[in-house]
Amino acid sequence: GIFECDYCHADISQLPRIRCAVCVDFDLCLDCFTSTDHATAIAQLNSTDKYIVYDDPKFFWTVEEDLRLLEGIQTNGLGNWVEIAEAVAGQGSIGKTPRRCMERYFDDFLGRYGHILPSHTLQAEGEDEVEESDATKYSVEEFDKGDTDDTPSRTSKRRAVMMRSPSSMSTMATGAELSGFMPRREDFDVEWENDAEQAVADMEFLPGEPIEDKQLKLQVLAIYNSKLDEREKRKKFVLSRKLYDYRKTQTEHEKLPQDERDLVHRMRLFERFHTPEEHKEFLADLLKAKRLRKEIAKLQMYRRLGIRTLLEAEKYELDKERRQRDDGDMDAVQPVEDTIAIQAKLEVSSRATKEDDFAHLPGYNLLSSREVLLCQRTRLTPEQYLEVKNVLIQESLLKGLLDREGPGSSKRALVRIDVERRGDVIDFLVRAG
Repeated sequence: GIFECDYCHADISQLPRIRCAVCVDFDLCLDCFTSTDHATAIAQLNSTDKYIVYDDPKFFWTVEEDLRLLEGIQTNGLGNWVEIAEAVAGQGSIGKTPRRCMERYFDDFLGRYGHILPSHTLQAEGEDEVEESDATKYSVEEFDKGDTDDTPSRTSKRRAVMMRSPSSMSTMATGAELSGFMPRREDFDVEWENDAEQAVADMEFLPGEPIEDKQLKLQVLAIYNSKLDEREKRKKFVLSRKLYDYRKTQTEHEKLPQDERDLVHRMRLFERFHTPEEHKEFLADLLKAKRLRKEIAKLQMYRRLGIRTLLEAEKYELDKERRQRDDGDMDAVQPVEDTIAIQAKLEVSSRATKEDDFAHLPGYNLLSSREVLLCQRTRLTPEQYLEVKNVLIQESLLKGLLDREGPGSSKRALVRIDVERRGDVIDFLVRAG
C-alpha cells in the first residue's frame, strides 16, 4: 500500500516509518519523529500509546518491480546487485537498494519456496553421495511447520540457510567437482586466463579520439580474442579426454608402480600432439619398453651373481626375501616354499644343464672321459684345458718334468689360471704320463 507521514505528508511507502499501535493509520517518518518539531504530532497521541517500527519496507514490491528484478538478475548475473538495483530503480522505484534487491531474491524467491524445488546439488556417481546436513534439514522442517508471515526473525533465518556455504550441503564431492568442472553446464569455475576480460571491461571507442588510441585498443582486442581462442582450444582438449574427472584418473594411475606412474605424468606434455587413441598406444609402448628394460637389468644382475637358470633365480629371490625378513626382526616368519624340494630340483636341473652345455663346447670331442671329468671339476672349458695341456707339455720337453711342488714363477708366466686349477692339471698330466 501507499503510506505518508501524517505530519509532513511525505510518501514513506518505501522507507522505514513509525506507526502507533493504538491509533488507526497514524504514521510518522523518521525525520518528523526524531526532530524537535514533532511535539505537534506527538500531542495527537496518548502518551501511553505504544509504537511499532516498520524498518523493512522490502515487502512492498510491485509485480513490475519483481519482473525488473528477475530481468536484472538474468542480464547482469546473480551477485551483481549494484547493477541489478540500478535496473530496478531506473523506472522510479524508491528504496530499492542493492541490499534490498538481494534480500528480496534470496528471502522471498528462494527462501520461501527454495526447499520444495528440485535439488540443485549434482548427484554423485557410484559411492559419492550427496547428503543434506542436519542443520539444513532442521531449517527446512522449521519453515514447513512455521507460519508464512515475513517477520524479521524468520527472514534472517531463511537468509542464513540460503547463503550457507556449499560445503555444509554435501559430505562428498565428485571428481569433476574437485577439478572445478560443472558437467551439466560443461564449464569451469575458473577458466584459463580467467582475468582476460578485465583488460577490455571498461574499454570504449569514443568519437574523435586519436587514431593511435584506436589502434592500441584494437591491438588489445586482438590479444583478447587470441586468449579466447586458446581458452576454447584448451577446454575442448580437456573435455574430449575427460581430464576433468580427477578421481577416475587417479584410480587408473594408482594401479601402476610408482616409477611407471612418474613416467605417465612426465609424458603428459606430449598429449597435446596426439589423439586420445594415439597417446594411449604411446604410453602402452613406453611402459612395455620400460618393463622389458627392468627385466633385462634383472637378468643381467642374475648373470653377474652366477645365476644361470630360472630355478636358481627363484632360490635366490626366496633367500633374499628370507634375509630381508630376518634383518627386520620379524617375530613370525612365514615359509615361502619348501626349500629342500627346490634345492633338489635345482641340483638335478643344474647338473643336467651343465653336462648338456659342456658336450657342445668346442674341443669336447678331443677329450677323453677322464679329461672331461677333470674339466668339469676344475671348471675349465675344453679349449682352455687343451691350451694349458699343450703349454705344459712343451715346457716339460724343454726343461724336464714339471710338478706341483716345483718353483711356481715360471709356471705362472706360462699358464694364467689360478694355483689350485693349475696344480690339478699338472697332477693329472703327471699321473697320465
